[in-house]
Amino acid sequence: MWNNMSVGVRQHHCRRCGHAVCDKCSPYRSNLPCMGFEKDVRICNQCFPLITDSDRRSLAISFDARHPVTCIRVEESLNLLLTVGKDRIIKVWDIKAFSSNPHS
Repeated sequence: MWNNMSVGVRQHHCRRCGHAVCDKCSPYRSNLPCMGFEKDVRICNQCFPLITDSDRRSLAISFDARHPVTCIRVEESLNLLLTVGKDRIIKVWDIKAFSSNPHS
């Protein structure tokens, strides 16, 4: 992937095209949910202008559990998500709206 390797220069790669770039050559960062990157990652100068607002639209749905979760379990047949926190509080979440089974 690297064209020229040199000692002491850290090379990175663009998360969109995979080309090797140095930090100075790739100051751009963007999220790319369609490629699995919900948080900002390095993007090269050539790819950055090609990324649209649609490409940046998040595919994840997040909720604040409001407690540090130590254990999590999904019961798809019941459409439930259970979380257990460090505070020993168990929370049961109804995930019917997010279920992949439309008939449940």
